[in-house]
Amino acid sequence: MPVFSELYDEKEIQSVFCESQLISFLTEKENIRHKRKEFKKGQYLNAGNHMEHSKVYYIMEGVISVGNETDILYFIGPGHFVGLEHFMFNPQLPIESKSLSSITLLEFEKEDILCLLASLQEGWLYNYVINHNILIKLIVINQNLRLRPVARGVELAKELLPEFSKVESGITILSEVFTYTVLRKYLKIGYTAMEDVIEILEKENIYFGYRKHI
Repeated sequence: MPVFSELYDEKEIQSVFCESQLISFLTEKENIRHKRKEFKKGQYLNAGNHMEHSKVYYIMEGVISVGNETDILYFIGPGHFVGLEHFMFNPQLPIESKSLSSITLLEFEKEDILCLLASLQEGWLYNYVINHNILIKLIVINQNLRLRPVARGVELAKELLPEFSKVESGITILSEVFTYTVLRKYLKIGYTAMEDVIEILEKENIYFGYRKHI
């Protein structure tokens, strides 16, 4: 029997078993329960031990922060699942998923998805892709956390740009859902360092949307 490395390379796995393919597959299955839901800004999708981890969400619109009361680990935007990462991590950990804006989601029963994926020979690869991409994101963040505060703030802010920014007249603008408070919590820097980060980025034509320079 050929091993998976002989059937797929990493690029093919990311393409064939990506989240866009998974959401299409799930919504076509009549026995997979799902419904559209909306959350207001500041609501929790799952908050540590306070809510059960029996749901899986697919983000259609909006941005979610993942972390705890003191730290933000990373952010998730449209086109991604929330909840399947708990299949590989301890659901008892105090990790919270919180909306940074009004968000629109598709809500699934986790049991339905896991049973379906378990019934497929290569179903586990969908979960692999989700968790692999989160792991890579966390590795990059952890590497940047070793930098001095201002350098850390600049690099971590730039990591957000590909997914959460827009370009207008040659100026890159980070989504305004990333407020001053949210950014400081994520970048893990003080007020003075934050001002230095803002100054450095604006010299490179990178602006935080909440500042409304444009």
